[in-house]
Amino acid sequence: PKENLAGQTLPYRNNPLFIPPDTDITIDVVSTQRNPLYWGDDSQEFRPSRWLMPTGYVAPPNTTNESPGQADILCPPKGAFIAFSAGFRGCLGRKFAQVELCTLLAVLLQDYSIELVSENGSSFEEAKKQALNAMDDRRTEIAMRMQKAVKVRFVKRGSESFPARG
Repeated sequence: PKENLAGQTLPYRNNPLFIPPDTDITIDVVSTQRNPLYWGDDSQEFRPSRWLMPTGYVAPPNTTNESPGQADILCPPKGAFIAFSAGFRGCLGRKFAQVELCTLLAVLLQDYSIELVSENGSSFEEAKKQALNAMDDRRTEIAMRMQKAVKVRFVKRGSESFPARG
């Protein structure tokens, strides 16, 4: 978080944007990570394959290589992927956190699935819509927190309540 002590004008989408004095400025990381400008028209969809590029992919100019040891992985525009911050102030534990999460998911999801909890007999589409709305109803602090809880549970693979995703 930053505070603009003196008023200043910044360029925003080729237009001047005046920021008044004593304005608190915080980057909304979630909105950046879901911005169609960077991630395409389906930016709201869970599609991990968006990171996989065809063989021989060459990163465009002004992009960031998020996985330098891997060929053919999408290099997003600079500033589009900031889950761990970037540059000199980037998270020191980034690689550890990524490896730890992959390990946890691999072990946990070997035998279990994670599914949305159906409130009052709601359908999968209704539960999904409520979960997505909860992601948009958040505030930014030191950590980002949704204002309403999204209930999920771990269920043995094959006994999920909602249909399998294709």
